[in-house]
Amino acid sequence: LTNGSVTARSYAAFANLTWQIASRVSLDSGLRLTKEDKSARFTQSDTLGLGPIVGLPPLSYARSTSDTDLSPTLTLSYQVAPRAMVYGRFARGFKSASFNIDLVPSTNGLFAGPENATTYELGLKSDLLGRTLRLNLAGFVTRYNDMQVSQLLGSGVTLDNAGKATIKGVEAELVLTPVRPLRLSASTGFLDARYDRYANCGIPASLGGGTQASCAGNRIVGAPDWTYHADAQYTVP
Repeated sequence: LTNGSVTARSYAAFANLTWQIASRVSLDSGLRLTKEDKSARFTQSDTLGLGPIVGLPPLSYARSTSDTDLSPTLTLSYQVAPRAMVYGRFARGFKSASFNIDLVPSTNGLFAGPENATTYELGLKSDLLGRTLRLNLAGFVTRYNDMQVSQLLGSGVTLDNAGKATIKGVEAELVLTPVRPLRLSASTGFLDARYDRYANCGIPASLGGGTQASCAGNRIVGAPDWTYHADAQYTVP
């Protein structure tokens, strides 16, 4: 039996500025200041005496955190044609500390500290052939510090922080409107997502359990190699 709660309060201030450098060149910049306060309380009881058998002992936990972050973003775009634009983007993101108030084998899996991500992106956005064809392309690299990792280890879910991780990817989107009521769309993406530094990482019970000295070079949990999407939509007034 578990009883837990997480209380969170978030405060933010942000600003955005667009500068038209030339007739075809613009610069968008933004800045966000975020402060998040969280507190968690959690108890896990063993009223039936099954804790030692299933690996879920009685325990209690309480912790509070306060995280502050300043995240910038910067986008430089060039209008290569009336309905086609290339751009380069830099952005930094933030995720405050997280708590797990689910069944756990120990209090070690209840908390993960804040993570930060920095993204560099190059892309193309275009409407072609009289706006009957839309083509968007993007390539990006995202670098994580203290990435939050959630895993099913042993008898419960645990939270942890990997030291560093990098996600490299490309995405493509195609939308075709051959006639006004009909809309066809498709997209695909490829990711190379790996941990750069992850010491003393947990190993699932299905793979033997315990810990590994380093998971550097392993694929990030839950990150697919390929994603696909396709749909057709016909609208009747």
